[in-house]
Amino acid sequence: MAEKPDDPYEDLFEEEEEFWSGLEEPKRRRRRGSGAGGAAGVLIFSPDPLTANDGMAPGTVIGTLSVANGFGTYSFGIIDPSGRFTVVGNQIQVASPLSPAFYNVTFTATNGLGDNPTVSTTIFVTHLTTYVPTYHIYGF
Repeated sequence: MAEKPDDPYEDLFEEEEEFWSGLEEPKRRRRRGSGAGGAAGVLIFSPDPLTANDGMAPGTVIGTLSVANGFGTYSFGIIDPSGRFTVVGNQIQVASPLSPAFYNVTFTATNGLGDNPTVSTTIFVTHLTTYVPTYHIYGF
């Protein structure tokens, strides 16, 4: 009787049967991230959305920055083509007098260990009004 040729796929089917029957654990692959330990931080600003009004003086804090799931100590920065805002420590501050508009900015963070998260957003500046309507017929 003739000998049966070796089936190159025979082992694959046996491994698949063991996997589906629960005898073999699934093979897991590690996902690599940036920096040490494979972790990558996410830059977060608060509040969301960032708002200000045109009456705010330079130095007024309008928000804060933080990094979630990061490692080490971060330093923060801002890319602001208008020059109206700045970052001091982790605080977002007004840098110069504001005009009502939408200002596109990018916040950056770095820990010096290769983790450099960034986030872009728009800061909404509204007009501060001092007009208070009065309703004489209602008594106020």
